[in-house]
Amino acid sequence: WGQGEGSGDSADENMEDKDNSNELGKDSEDNSNTVWYYKLQRLIDHVRDASASLIWLLGMFLSLDEMMIHFMGCSMETHQMKNKPIGEGYKFFCLKTVDGYVLNFTPGGCTAAKTQQQEYKADNSIGKIESMILHVVSIIERLQVLQFNNTTTCTSTMSAMNEFIIAMDNYFMFLKVLAKLQDLGIGIVRTACFRMSWPPKELKN
Repeated sequence: WGQGEGSGDSADENMEDKDNSNELGKDSEDNSNTVWYYKLQRLIDHVRDASASLIWLLGMFLSLDEMMIHFMGCSMETHQMKNKPIGEGYKFFCLKTVDGYVLNFTPGGCTAAKTQQQEYKADNSIGKIESMILHVVSIIERLQVLQFNNTTTCTSTMSAMNEFIIAMDNYFMFLKVLAKLQDLGIGIVRTACFRMSWPPKELKN
């Protein structure tokens, strides 16, 4: 993850500290010293902020999915996923538009949840995945503020998007997640599961 301790420290000393409370993808507390990917914290924040700055208007339909970056070195935070194009590497939870544009991404370490080194707070009362979903919802709320600022300065008839439908696969489908998103007014589209009587013949063709 890092090229060298000396070069990274000297670069950090020359960079001004800033308030991270408004950075997309981060909780309100400054966790730059606790997250498992702290050596790349500034780079990841920069990429996410740059991606957010290119957003003019959010669409109603968004998607949340896993993304793997291939890595086979020595790390406790890599994941192994059999029968996948990338079987081993770092996992990211990506929020995307209907066109596939990555709005934001959340690094997911394999052991980081147990050591409290994720960038979001895990609520044991609802579960790890449910906590991550709520973290993504907070990111959507921050993106709403950005698009509201864009639409208020625009002279056209565009208006900020207030209703969303998130497409997710079955990995994220928990009753607590469904109930919470329903309370927040966010719709969900899930992956259809194959059954003996499904899909019908009309859809197979």
